[in-house]
Amino acid sequence: MARRHNTILHERVALAAGAVPLDKDLPINPISFLTIVLKLINDGVATVPTMANILGVLSNVEVLLDGRSLVQGSLADLAVMTQALWGVGPTLQPITGVDDNVLHCAVHIPFGRQAWMQNEALPTTRKGDLTLRLTPAAAFTGVQTLLLTVEVRQILDVAPERFLKYVTSTKTPTATGPHEVDLLTGPDYIGTLFYGTTKPHDASQLASIGKLKLKVDDVEQMIPETRFEALYAEWQTKWQLAEDVRQHVHVVAGGPASYIDNMYAHYLYVDFDPMKDLTYRLITRGRSRCHYVITADVADAIRFLPVEVVGLTTEAGAPA
Repeated sequence: MARRHNTILHERVALAAGAVPLDKDLPINPISFLTIVLKLINDGVATVPTMANILGVLSNVEVLLDGRSLVQGSLADLAVMTQALWGVGPTLQPITGVDDNVLHCAVHIPFGRQAWMQNEALPTTRKGDLTLRLTPAAAFTGVQTLLLTVEVRQILDVAPERFLKYVTSTKTPTATGPHEVDLLTGPDYIGTLFYGTTKPHDASQLASIGKLKLKVDDVEQMIPETRFEALYAEWQTKWQLAEDVRQHVHVVAGGPASYIDNMYAHYLYVDFDPMKDLTYRLITRGRSRCHYVITADVADAIRFLPVEVVGLTTEAGAPA
């Protein structure tokens, strides 16, 4: 019978801006997800640090198996990934604008499409093979006296069949217009998270990712073409309430003018698994090329994290 098991990996470890990466081996048992908790002191009167500033304290979070990345990205990107996969964003308590008040923020890092899935989690590994690497940012904004806790959510007495892998790639177009970014052929994908430096909600209405299409073997598939705003709205069908909470919080007189900015407005999630049953997943085995075509209104940095399902053994086109 499966048993859940929580383990503390790091407990209130002090982190300073610009410090060397913090490496530690993960447990050998199957892992459903990690929980990263940041305990910090608010640095400012009548303000609350933006969620982007809080999550920005870790510029890189990486899970490595035998030195190869299984999960890799900034804490901010991974927090939005969890929102996309689970519909659960980072938590922040308490919400106050008092200088030097203690805040804590928690982010989950999933290895399955749902928490505690017995057949979808990191499998059993040998001691020393699986490592968590955390890299503090060069500088912190609105944050001081940072303490880090990491807990590991394990599932004992199970043999997972598959797990999720998502690693950051970058693209900075040299000009506006269409640009191509490739996906590795071979894996099955359930989605891709995109980040654009410029969001289309500003006065200019321009975006790093103005339009997007998907091609497999140079033939348009699933997404022949879509605009940022429409795809963003489709994504919100899964977490509209969370979006509202992040933009509108009432405060008492004399308190902070706002809670946090809407960092989600920079992101898009292309969902190839809307039913959570792998029916619509993107299968690339036997294909020569798979790529996105991004039409850039503004030529600035774009990040993207394709989500692979590692371990599927079904034939191309067959249901999982």
